[in-house]
Amino acid sequence: MVESAKARSERGGSFDTVWCVFDVDDHSRLAEAVAQAEEFGFNVAISNPCFEVWLIWHFEDLTAHHSSRQLKRRAKKLGASDEDLVRRFPYSSYRNALERGQLCAAPVPNNPGSRVGAVIQMLCSPPVSGPNRHRQQ
Repeated sequence: MVESAKARSERGGSFDTVWCVFDVDDHSRLAEAVAQAEEFGFNVAISNPCFEVWLIWHFEDLTAHHSSRQLKRRAKKLGASDEDLVRRFPYSSYRNALERGQLCAAPVPNNPGSRVGAVIQMLCSPPVSGPNRHRQQ
């Protein structure tokens, strides 16, 4: 993914920022990918174990360790699965998800955790001038 992002950023146009979004459960070379993203100056948003953590936080607290399978099942029960996501998802509850995820400051959060909130905060923040103007640390 990082190499693909690098190729796309070199191929066309200018970007304010580049984000690489990973799940811990689907990434066998996570540490290498994070190091490479940082080398290229890209931001990373990692969910542990999977992206569904971020989706569930829109509905409820989630603090105990879970498997990806458990989280995918819970997300489906909440209506946050692939087939229901666009139609029924409570997008306006993103502030709840941000608040629930505010303790996830480490690049690779503990399970359950997600740094997707950093992407959302960047998208909701007013632009700042200069290169890489939305860079998150």
